[in-house]
Amino acid sequence: MSLFSPVVGVFIDKFPSRKGPLVLGLIAQLASLGAIALSTGLPLLYFSSVLQGAAGALLNITALSTLADIVGSSNMGKTVGVSGPIMKAGSLAGPMVAGLLLSKVGYWRAWTVPIALIILDLLLRLTVMERPRTPGAQPIVETLSSDHSPTIKTPLLAKFSANGSEQSLIQPLSSIHYFTFVIKQQRIISSIFLTVVFSIASSSFNTTLPLHAQTTFRWGPREVGLLFLALLGPSVMLSPFAGWLRDALGVRRPAMAGTFLAIPSFVLIGHAGNEGVSWLRGDHGKVLLVGALLLAGFAIELTAGTAIIEGTLVIDELAARNPGIFGPRGGYSRYFALTTMLVPVGWLLGPLVSGALNLV
Repeated sequence: MSLFSPVVGVFIDKFPSRKGPLVLGLIAQLASLGAIALSTGLPLLYFSSVLQGAAGALLNITALSTLADIVGSSNMGKTVGVSGPIMKAGSLAGPMVAGLLLSKVGYWRAWTVPIALIILDLLLRLTVMERPRTPGAQPIVETLSSDHSPTIKTPLLAKFSANGSEQSLIQPLSSIHYFTFVIKQQRIISSIFLTVVFSIASSSFNTTLPLHAQTTFRWGPREVGLLFLALLGPSVMLSPFAGWLRDALGVRRPAMAGTFLAIPSFVLIGHAGNEGVSWLRGDHGKVLLVGALLLAGFAIELTAGTAIIEGTLVIDELAARNPGIFGPRGGYSRYFALTTMLVPVGWLLGPLVSGALNLV
């Protein structure tokens, strides 16, 4: 998914409507599922997995871009707050339902459910009437000097004299210049950095929490599953409230609050069950661990979607200062491609880093 994201983002921003990329992504997803189901060797399995990653990037970026087009940057917090729990519920329910179907109806019949859902989604998408994203009038372009790197505070205006008069013209950024220009914005750098850090921290629970619960409290899979429920519960229950909070107060204050709450909660999770401290061992440690996980879940939710929400605000501000800078169809998709490329890196690094630290 990460490797295909930049190319996918450029493709979506140049496409006249959102329906085309969504339909193409669903078809690719359907083909990848069929290939995985039919695969009997590693080559076909690897190919179908790569195809599924590319389809996932296409669907994810297009969906985020569609939401941004519809609700605007000022309402992205509430939108992410509502859509986030739905996506998490699907991610949690998918393996459970698949395992249940596999045990009850067998291998081939189990595959019919996800394939039928994608076909239904595809049919619904084809019936949706969408207003085309018609290009607006674009000014004559002039090449920008490479010696003057613009920022959000400096309009991209190339001035020159023609027939005795001075004109201010804007050139839409090329794909490469778009990414180099966007990642120079301080607000985007900080929001993506925070999102990647918390993706590393939250994904590290997958390796550290089961091991910690088993070695410290002698808990089994059922108890560990309930611990993850305590961690994910606040994210699902409080996500709409956190989204409203981000739209009302801005992204910075909730993100700072989440960061400050995460520090003590992570420390308490790591020290719960410490036999050297009376109020950390025994039943007190168990209660403390659950409470710290609830607090950590709330802290993670306060920072969730920071890169998406802050990025749409910055993109809108840049476009308002420099009309036409991102081309006739905007620059949302290329930015969401950037986040889709970097955030999974955090998901990958979390278990690796935490597992390595646990061996030290």
